[in-house]
Amino acid sequence: MKNGRARTGDNMRTRQCAVSRDMLSVQNLVRFVEAPDGFIIPDIKANLPGRGIWITCRRDMVTKAVEQGVFARSLKKKISVSPSLADLLDELLQKRALERLSLATKAGLVTKGFVKVSKRLEKGGFIALLHAHDGAEDGKRKLDALMKKATSNKDEVTNETTDELTDDLVDKTTIITTQPIDIFSIDELSLATGGDNVVHALIKEGGASTSLLHDLMRLNSYRENLELTGA
Repeated sequence: MKNGRARTGDNMRTRQCAVSRDMLSVQNLVRFVEAPDGFIIPDIKANLPGRGIWITCRRDMVTKAVEQGVFARSLKKKISVSPSLADLLDELLQKRALERLSLATKAGLVTKGFVKVSKRLEKGGFIALLHAHDGAEDGKRKLDALMKKATSNKDEVTNETTDELTDDLVDKTTIITTQPIDIFSIDELSLATGGDNVVHALIKEGGASTSLLHDLMRLNSYRENLELTGA
């Protein structure tokens, strides 16, 4: 290991979390850099210039980094850090996930509405089920039951939204998650998918689906403090 870096040529790039000091896949981490104005900003695409500080993709870890002066210590210099950095990261992760959902919709990979989602669940060929967190519970339960039935006999199923999705697995179009994702509101789902009062959406297999699923899981992991592994 050198400068917090480890293996890079075997589909598992790792970095060291500046808070926990654990070596983790970059998919479990978020990179931060110093902006020209001297403030620390999230670099969710990990492509901004400058020395990066990597933090586990969880709200509590980012909060600890702010409170414990981790950024100044890592850069060995005085640095400006907004107390709302954790909120800013949440907004950026959400924006990216919604943009991916919009692109997937335009690519014809998103099915919307209770009836259409129900029929599609029976046919298979999907990778994720989305519910609006402010939608009716009865509809969610019915679709969850259909999803459970549809995935019960599949071998290539992840049991949770945060199960392993390594680089090798991403190339397979049969990867799905059996845990519904409910991180958006009705208004957010509707705007992203171009629908009206969208409560349920099903993500079908396709070129843009795996990237979307990763960003959905990443945001969910950040908000729920669940460990994210690869994608």
